[in-house]
Amino acid sequence: EPRRPPGGSRYGGPMMQPLSQVEKSQLVAELGDTTAGRLLRGMRAPEPQQLEEASGGRRDLRWKLEHDDPLQADEVTLEFIAYRNFSGTTGERVYLQVRFFAFPLLRTAVAALAGGPGEACLLRSTSTNERLALMYHIDGSTPTNPGGIREVHRQLVEYLAMRTAQIEIWNLDAAMQVGRVEVPLEWLVRQGCAVARREGEYPVLDPLTGDARGFLTVLMTCRGRHRDQRRLALLQAQDPGEQPGEPPAAPPGAGERPRSRVGTRHKASALLDLSSGPSEACALLGAADTPEEVQKKQLRLKQFRAHRRMDLLDRFTDHTALLSAAEDVRQERKRTEIARRMEQFNTTKRTVHAQFATPAYFHIEFENPYSQQSVFSVVIAERGSQAYEAVSAPQAAPVQGVLLSPPAQPMYLLSDPEQWRRLATARLVPPAPAGDFARLALGRGLFMLSPRESISLPFRYLAFDHPSSEAEAQTAPGSGTSFVDCALAGAVADRHFVIEVVLHQGPVLRRAEVAIRAQRCPLAECLRLFEPEGTAVEKVLPLPQTRPNELFAAAGLSESRPTLVGKDAGAAGRYAMCVDKEVHVSRRGEDELLLRFLAPQSPQVRAFFVVFYADVHFTRCTAVHMVEVQGMRGEYVRTLVGQSIDRTISLLPADVHGASSVGLYTSHPEKVVVRQVQMDPSFGARFGITVTALQMGQSCCRLHAIDAGTGKCVASMLLSVSADPPVVKFAHDITLPVLTAVRKQLPFRNESPKDVTYSVRCSDPAIASVRTPQLALSALAEGFIELLFHAIPATLAYSAEMYVFITSDDRIIQETRVLRLRYT
Repeated sequence: EPRRPPGGSRYGGPMMQPLSQVEKSQLVAELGDTTAGRLLRGMRAPEPQQLEEASGGRRDLRWKLEHDDPLQADEVTLEFIAYRNFSGTTGERVYLQVRFFAFPLLRTAVAALAGGPGEACLLRSTSTNERLALMYHIDGSTPTNPGGIREVHRQLVEYLAMRTAQIEIWNLDAAMQVGRVEVPLEWLVRQGCAVARREGEYPVLDPLTGDARGFLTVLMTCRGRHRDQRRLALLQAQDPGEQPGEPPAAPPGAGERPRSRVGTRHKASALLDLSSGPSEACALLGAADTPEEVQKKQLRLKQFRAHRRMDLLDRFTDHTALLSAAEDVRQERKRTEIARRMEQFNTTKRTVHAQFATPAYFHIEFENPYSQQSVFSVVIAERGSQAYEAVSAPQAAPVQGVLLSPPAQPMYLLSDPEQWRRLATARLVPPAPAGDFARLALGRGLFMLSPRESISLPFRYLAFDHPSSEAEAQTAPGSGTSFVDCALAGAVADRHFVIEVVLHQGPVLRRAEVAIRAQRCPLAECLRLFEPEGTAVEKVLPLPQTRPNELFAAAGLSESRPTLVGKDAGAAGRYAMCVDKEVHVSRRGEDELLLRFLAPQSPQVRAFFVVFYADVHFTRCTAVHMVEVQGMRGEYVRTLVGQSIDRTISLLPADVHGASSVGLYTSHPEKVVVRQVQMDPSFGARFGITVTALQMGQSCCRLHAIDAGTGKCVASMLLSVSADPPVVKFAHDITLPVLTAVRKQLPFRNESPKDVTYSVRCSDPAIASVRTPQLALSALAEGFIELLFHAIPATLAYSAEMYVFITSDDRIIQETRVLRLRYT
């Protein structure tokens, strides 16, 4: 008898049956090393952190859950909570900017930083005291995706699963990027849930050296929305009493009856006024008879009537001439209107939204109007250029996977049978009539049709016009940015093409006017480089990761389609092309590219794109990388580690022309300190700086000269410091526990016979921070230097070395100590 549950009634349903040995073995084999599989084998369920580490920090995302999700619209929010700097902050004004999905470059409000080394500083807007956040609304179908909102949601899931958000931290006063944060976005894929949320603390990397400079706390949220949820909310916010979906109608006034178009008469305007003479009729007819010729004709008519002894009464008046001219005008206008309507009937106008470096496909319907088999041809012409044959020109073969040049013509007719069949299978273009995909393979844009046979002519457009390649960051609105609004906005002018289908050596039978509107595309990475001006640069760019199949429909319904997001191994882009022809691209190994180019003049920025494709025909774009190179004036210094030296930097009068005052800012205040600024418009500007090498080897620091009036950078310099090994006075062996922050004190004695104030710094702020940066000691007195060693996220014991630099205010005493750290 089944047990009675405590405090409940008797259960009369079926009893739970135990699993058989065969079913249990099959289920364990299917589940594998998942949590349920481990529980069935009697093992302990792993922790979420262990699951993340075991999978390499990536999730197994299933397409089926995303395809069946009823919430196809998304609202993504990036909220920036706190910032911790290893060196401390003293009132710097910063803002953050992000490139997300296909949105333009957006920036947050300005926040002021204040805090000691390693202390967290809350990020709040200086104007509204609100948290810094960026909100993105992906809330509907766009012209770039005719498939609708599901296509947009699918592309967003692919982006979140395979890309990382690059958050840039900029100093407002210095007009300089001071940090870069890479945040993985795969945890925002909802997988059927209404909300996906992820909070974490991510390292802030130096954009020049890649060293850690602090930590940024980010809260990411992705909420599922219905398609029209935000639009209805906006309508209700505009008029709360108005019902959604009903347009407002203005009621008629008091005592006023609604007017109807039935029975309404319109008086047509006269072609000619009755009081006008022959000159007005001649002007209306255009290049007709002049008034003198009309008078001569009337005179000849009178002479003819007199010769024939007819009635000498002149009945040919001006009124008769006006009526005759009006009739001629009517006939001329009739012929013009008929020709215009026939041309409008044979002409179609459409707008194609083409993403950068991504092919866009469209088709034009055409029917053979003749009752016999005929040959037709297609001609394409861009506004302001000559017409060309609508066939693709032969392309140069790739060299080691590098595509040398883009297609010669941006728009052409798809005449390759295999390519047409592949695109028709993917439902990107209509199929060929009767399955004959070789119909357009005659060459030179020629094709043949039977009597009254129709065909859908497929076309492809591919260009490399990016709307925001050189645009500055826009301040994001507080209510969020809509994907539909950003997809329609662009800084690149539309391109207009005319496609004509003509009878071979005959008249034009079909005309199409196509307007191409360039759209943004999701960037996989934005790489910023800082190089001395005019130097030859070589940089290595890794090939993109594997991404899902772009032609997926209902995942899991076919064995040939992927079921896990990011697990399609055959879709990796192995063909690369650089948009800038002055950049030389070559293959380096199996997974790397080598870029060679010249750095621009200071302070100019050179931007170009490197595009990766899955095949040599530019059919599917797998990733787009943007590279920005800033040219900087080179400055070089050589010294010992821990030693401080003074340098003077001068600017020419042409550099500071029109500037009332100029300030100098540095990317590493702990290494370079600005001591003196002298400004003279006639002789330029001079800056006195103090350089201190904190590490051995080669290190770099960026310097920006900013016009105080306009806030623009008038000059940029790259300071290269070569440091030799220091002269160590003392060495200390310190043992520290891992994953634990520890405070230590170092004894120090003032050997000077007078009172001295010392400045204390360490070589690696990521390992430890100095809690007593200023140490004032009396003559021959002793004190302690307090150090805070940060918690190192390590699981194994290892060793490290760090230098402590002690310098007096007059820099007569400069002492260096080495700390040999051992973590256990």
